[in-house]
Amino acid sequence: MIQNYMRLKTWSPFSRQYMFIDTTEYLADNLFCNHKVPVKFGKEMVNKDIKYVIISCKIHKRYEEQFVKALQELPNKMLLFGHTDYIEYCKKIFDMLNDYQQEKTDRKS
Repeated sequence: MIQNYMRLKTWSPFSRQYMFIDTTEYLADNLFCNHKVPVKFGKEMVNKDIKYVIISCKIHKRYEEQFVKALQELPNKMLLFGHTDYIEYCKKIFDMLNDYQQEKTDRKS
């Protein structure tokens, strides 16, 4: 399975926070609508030279299953819209994040 999203830690028992990778065309929005998932969008990390954005968001806990299903459909939609490097880009970003978290954990030990 392609990792194009990450659940973030939160203290709320009623909501979940995520970050995911989308395009500047916001292709995930339609998937959230199709799955009837209300999403509160947060900050975006944008680089004008890169067509992908990293988006933070919050959802209610009861919509988590539909939210994840929508994000699992996103890589196929990216391919349909000609974003053939999406999977490679996601892998690169999440490998960097995982490496950073591992380094952080190693320093604490």
